[in-house]
Amino acid sequence: MSPGTFYGVGVGPGDPELLTLKAVEIISRSKFIFVPKARGATESLVLRIVESCLPPGAKIELLEFPVVRDRQNVQSRWNDSFIPVVNVLRSGNDACYLTLGDPYIYSTYIYLVRAIQRCVEEINIVTIPGITAFNAAAALTEFSLAEADESITLVPGSIPAETANEFSSLPGTMIVMKIGDKMARVNNDILIRENIDRVAFVSRAGLSGQEIRLGSGETLDDRPQANMTVILTRFKPRGPE
Repeated sequence: MSPGTFYGVGVGPGDPELLTLKAVEIISRSKFIFVPKARGATESLVLRIVESCLPPGAKIELLEFPVVRDRQNVQSRWNDSFIPVVNVLRSGNDACYLTLGDPYIYSTYIYLVRAIQRCVEEINIVTIPGITAFNAAAALTEFSLAEADESITLVPGSIPAETANEFSSLPGTMIVMKIGDKMARVNNDILIRENIDRVAFVSRAGLSGQEIRLGSGETLDDRPQANMTVILTRFKPRGPE
């Protein structure tokens, strides 16, 4: 029996109207849908985003992934979480996995694809890109991410200070995501720099409780929704040393 097709679908940053037509088409015909759920959460934000296009009778399963700090062991620790997806594919059925934003930017989908490729031979994988949180944040704040020969740098809140120093010397935009409990670190290592031109804080873009703050060199206090906060920071070119 040939395995089913595995679909990875990015559902965007939170606003259901930012779902792509391709995403809606794939979701609306899927019989087996898998959705990531944060540990301890009682519901899935992803399901709230796509509820209007869920097909009747679809089997929906929430997958809770372990929190793994050790990057070398993250794949092995998560493989067990993907067994239900692998079982559906081996039975010859298609499986659809939904993820916030884009599947290949800080997503559990990355580890899922690797696990499936090892477990299921000749698997057909189709990935549907999604609108990212930083694209939504830029649109909400009229924030130019790059102009002319400027660069865009995407970093996690855990970025080391020396790396942040290197990237902030380039004219353009540094995008900070996956902040979690690292807000103080972001404040100290990124947002105090003298060559900052503009800063935009966007939390829960397109969702209830959306918050937008604009400033220049302003810091942001710790908050429960830090992992849903995007910080856009434009840096001016540095003068001669």
